[in-house]
Amino acid sequence: MKMADPDVTGPRPTRSDVLAASHRLAPHIVRTPLSRSRRFGGLLKLENLQATGAFKVRGALNAALAGLERGDSRTLVTGSAGNHGLGVAWAAQRCNVPSVVVLPRGAPRSRAHRRKGGAGKAASGLT
Repeated sequence: MKMADPDVTGPRPTRSDVLAASHRLAPHIVRTPLSRSRRFGGLLKLENLQATGAFKVRGALNAALAGLERGDSRTLVTGSAGNHGLGVAWAAQRCNVPSVVVLPRGAPRSRAHRRKGGAGKAASGLT
């Protein structure tokens, strides 16, 4: 079954949205450096230095913190066996809110352990 394309026609973030996210995240994440790469002939943003090893934590943490600013402390729920799931689990722990990360059936146990170690529950779901 083919999934429908996501609706990406919603409002675009404004400059003030980006600045608000930057200020919101600053106390919690690493300010990652740019490194010149001779091999690739450009600059690399070293997001692998984040606590979760990936940039995905920025979006997850920003969403969690923005929710708390609005008084919303509901459980964070995502379906991911990758870096987004790890980012959501880490953000939930950092924000002291529960989380559930649904992993595809057959996901390696190490993935479930890393998410569960972040916060809340790791559940097996459908692929």
